[in-house]
Amino acid sequence: MVAYPPEWKECDLEFFEKNRFRYYHTLKGGLDSGSSLMRNIFCKIVGTFKVLALYKKLMGGKKVDVLFVYGIGFLELLVALILKIKYNVKIVIDKTDINYQFHKSDNRSIGSMITNISFHEFLSGLNIALGEFLIKRYVDIVFTVSSYLKKKYTGKVRGVVKMINPAMIESEAYNETADLLNICSEQFCHSLLAVCVTEGYFYGLFPFIEALGNLRNRHRFRLYVLGSDKRDYLEMLNAKLIEHGIHDVSTLFYKVSDREVISLYKNADILLMAQASPKLAEGGFPSKISEYLISGKPIVTTLFSDLDRYLEDRRNCLVVPYGDINAYEDAICRLFDSKELCDRLGGEARKTCLEYFDYIKGTGKIIADMREVLLKA
Repeated sequence: MVAYPPEWKECDLEFFEKNRFRYYHTLKGGLDSGSSLMRNIFCKIVGTFKVLALYKKLMGGKKVDVLFVYGIGFLELLVALILKIKYNVKIVIDKTDINYQFHKSDNRSIGSMITNISFHEFLSGLNIALGEFLIKRYVDIVFTVSSYLKKKYTGKVRGVVKMINPAMIESEAYNETADLLNICSEQFCHSLLAVCVTEGYFYGLFPFIEALGNLRNRHRFRLYVLGSDKRDYLEMLNAKLIEHGIHDVSTLFYKVSDREVISLYKNADILLMAQASPKLAEGGFPSKISEYLISGKPIVTTLFSDLDRYLEDRRNCLVVPYGDINAYEDAICRLFDSKELCDRLGGEARKTCLEYFDYIKGTGKIIADMREVLLKA
């Protein structure tokens, strides 16, 4: 059941036949037209509480064992708690990161952080923070994606804490090789792709930009960034590209389709993994890792969160110490100079994805963990 945001259409037969599950919306399509802060707040509140009526209508006399809550703010968990009390269901949540709205800077006071975030960000952060109260008291299973989060919740919640497969993927979708965004048009020119969806990832992207600036006169390349069209984002990124002299060989993509995203991964020569700022990086897990790996392309990355469980330097990627620009340059040059190395690292990367991030294997473990908790209840 999807409470927010509202969509233009309800789940159709084609979607069901492809994915073998249905979704139901609590708000009719079209309410997201002319989006504004107050309209978004209205949709969030009304849509979430309409889950109660929809749940009753769909379930009828059928017993539901588990309520898996993906949005884990106060509103979502309050509705889940009402259903738990009324229908005796178990609440399961997927905790994917820390409350990021209140961790934008380590160097500012709490008061300064609050005054420097938008009203929408404040409400979102407050919703998530209040949700922590309900998580600790009423959730039966907390699935976490990192050792940091598992340690944070173990012994502090009444429910069971389990690790979840952090970045499941449907590998078949990445078999397509069409160059939809025309990034392979230049011969003898290396193409590098970095995914940097918010300013928080500039922490990891900017060292790559500096290294590439130093290599500009020795190699032909183009940098592609999959990111955002927010004004602050564009200004900061453009300034850094100009500073290091590679703005004319860099292209930013945003608001692209799923097929175009897959096309970028499949047609880039080298993938650069941009680390988020330290607190965000340790408090979550890079969900894009499976997309990087399944693409079968060589990866240059730093190690953060639990990546060392899956990535090994010179086996399925090249690892660089954060901020060591000489190491960044050396790793990139090694890939520029050796197709054999690129092919070997890319092949091992794909094997790693199929071993650890296949969605069928990951879903099977989730179901087994939930069944174990239910049997003990």
